[in-house]
Amino acid sequence: MAFGIVFGIGYGATFTQTSPFVAKYFGVNTLAVFVGMYYTVSGIGYLFGPPIAGVILERTRSWGTPYIALKLYAGLPMAVAAVAIVFIKLNLRTQRSP
Repeated sequence: MAFGIVFGIGYGATFTQTSPFVAKYFGVNTLAVFVGMYYTVSGIGYLFGPPIAGVILERTRSWGTPYIALKLYAGLPMAVAAVAIVFIKLNLRTQRSP
């Protein structure tokens, strides 16, 4: 129940804040490119994610309470993406400073 509430509150921000985030951190000139890439990669994930999750669930037989394999499957790419965004931001900051 708690996951559903947190997911419901945070998921809407994913779509509504993508464009402002990209415009702020990468500039308005690259907005179309970055948002297009974001939605393309997201679409691939939405298409292949559930079948892959089903295979992981069946192979690991972790459909009990923990779902640890699926948590890792979903969480690790998000953590890697967050780290990549930080590195991109730091790289852009060092390029702009004199």
